[in-house]
Amino acid sequence: WSGDSRYLAYRRPESNRLNAIVIHALDGGKTVRISSGMYEDFNPAFDPGGDYLYFISRRTLDPRFGAFELDFQFTATDKIYAATLRRSLPSTVAPQSDEEKGEEKAKDDDKDKKKDDPKKDEPVKPWVIDLEGIGERVAEVPVAAGLYAGLSARKGKLVYLKIDLPSAYQDDDGGSLTGSILMYDLEKRKETTVVPGVNLGYALSKDGGKLLYKAKDQFGIIDVAEGKKAGDGKIETGTLMALVDPAREWAQMFDEAWRLERDFYYDPGMGGLDWKAIGARYRQLVPYVAHRDDLNYILGELIGELSTSHTYVGGGDRPEVPKVDVGLLGADYTLDAASGRYRFATIYHQRDWNSPVAAPLGEPGIDVREGDYLLEVNGRPVRAPENLFAAFAATTGKQTSIAVGSTPDDPRPRTYTVKPIDKEVTLRYTSWVAANREKVRRATGGRIAYIHVPNTAITGIQEFTKQFYPQLDAQGVIVDERWNGGGFVPDFFINRLRQKTWVYWSDRDGEDQRTPSTGIDGPKCILINQYAGSGGDAFPYYFRLNGLGPVIGMRTWGGLVGISQNLPLVDGGVVTMPDFGMWDPKTSDWLIENHGVDPDIEVENAPDRVVAGQDPQLDRAIEWTLAELKAHPVVKLPRPAYKVQK
Repeated sequence: WSGDSRYLAYRRPESNRLNAIVIHALDGGKTVRISSGMYEDFNPAFDPGGDYLYFISRRTLDPRFGAFELDFQFTATDKIYAATLRRSLPSTVAPQSDEEKGEEKAKDDDKDKKKDDPKKDEPVKPWVIDLEGIGERVAEVPVAAGLYAGLSARKGKLVYLKIDLPSAYQDDDGGSLTGSILMYDLEKRKETTVVPGVNLGYALSKDGGKLLYKAKDQFGIIDVAEGKKAGDGKIETGTLMALVDPAREWAQMFDEAWRLERDFYYDPGMGGLDWKAIGARYRQLVPYVAHRDDLNYILGELIGELSTSHTYVGGGDRPEVPKVDVGLLGADYTLDAASGRYRFATIYHQRDWNSPVAAPLGEPGIDVREGDYLLEVNGRPVRAPENLFAAFAATTGKQTSIAVGSTPDDPRPRTYTVKPIDKEVTLRYTSWVAANREKVRRATGGRIAYIHVPNTAITGIQEFTKQFYPQLDAQGVIVDERWNGGGFVPDFFINRLRQKTWVYWSDRDGEDQRTPSTGIDGPKCILINQYAGSGGDAFPYYFRLNGLGPVIGMRTWGGLVGISQNLPLVDGGVVTMPDFGMWDPKTSDWLIENHGVDPDIEVENAPDRVVAGQDPQLDRAIEWTLAELKAHPVVKLPRPAYKVQK
């Protein structure tokens, strides 16, 4: 709102999927768009003096090229812009006089300025905004391009958030975006960092002198000045208490969850359900709730009536039970019954270098071998019937001494210092993928690549990239998306997989280069199972839609009504509202939800065969690709001959 509450500036979606900044005059009802429609503009903020409207816009297009192929992305796209509200006003960043003033002259000028200030002691006048042509009166505030949000304008200064690029493991570690709160001094034309390492969001005082920030779970109030750090001005919240009536809160949260589904569910008809009647049926149970988990159970039953994917319930205000961590070494063990000693059966040495999780027994200098015996942990003997893992209680991330021997009573045991980890998932996963890739390589003579994609989020993108580009010399590829946990809509995988050679380029002496620069020309297939869903449903559907090859395995989960809203309940609990579904533009039918993607070649991995170390689904994919290579060999013709002068 403008300072006189007569104008409203807001972001409005445009038909081209970009957002425009619009000013609406309440007194005349006139609406004017500042944006041209060619930019993504957002976060408008009026200057309190009524002279400028500041906003953030994505107009800086500095491409960052990929390391493995000629693709490009744009990350630091945002800058701050200022529109002058009247034609007579200069730009907020107009050139300033560089003349030096004497000390006495400067003091006299300041006195005269205060004396002659026309705004001093005058009542606030209604703002005058020349709406016509305002979109042409825009100037760039000289700050570096970045990712910005939370723009606020106060007298003589702009305050805003610069967002840190998200961590590569953002989708796995449950972290949230962070950034720095910056200030731009309009008089000095200088940008400074107020406080780094904060959560996105802050509250600025009316005069712009102080702000409230949050860093992780800690709040603080600080002056808007350079050089602050997270923790300054800390508000002690540990002793704050509130009197609540749980029964009333639980009733309110039930009603709120019911309303969230009513207002955001993708089908306004609620799938043909009488949503009001369903709410009344389950509301009868709420008075009998005795624990927050009871409420989550009822909410789960309530939204389960929708029979729709991505209906999740969780969280809430409930007691935190202290837990003792148990460190892990990234190994499987067997028990030598005769001696009561534990032996290293399998050691996972190979780590995922995109993950922060190290392989404790894979570090240089630690020579623990499969078949060795674990004799001691931190000087304490380890022997059955004591649980092996009890010896590693409270050791996660701590230097821990282990003694190992080649026999149960080795007179010269070897001692190493290791750092146990809390999760072995990435180590075991990396080993499993490597084993599958080696199986395919041996069975096909290295002609077929193998790629596993665990999800369609960050980790899946990392794994696809890590496995796809090193195998571009293969003649075909098996894409394995079994157990795919979903994430983003995965068209980006398809765009790479469908690339085939158009032409070659050759210089006199070097190797031939191709366009597109990456791609696999031969047969492709994709493996699915019943544990792949969401983005893991979309991936094989798009694979088939683009004619890349057959889908092999068992029908997928069937969950393609997705979620995009994040509106917590009053105590921090959450219910999700499935708010968008996928449909076919040719038939106008909703797709995949509650059914999944059917395979072209159905193959079940029976439990007994899996336990025996077999993988019939992967075996069938190998069989199909070899047959396709035999029927349709991938042949590259020789470079054409050069013309010879007669």
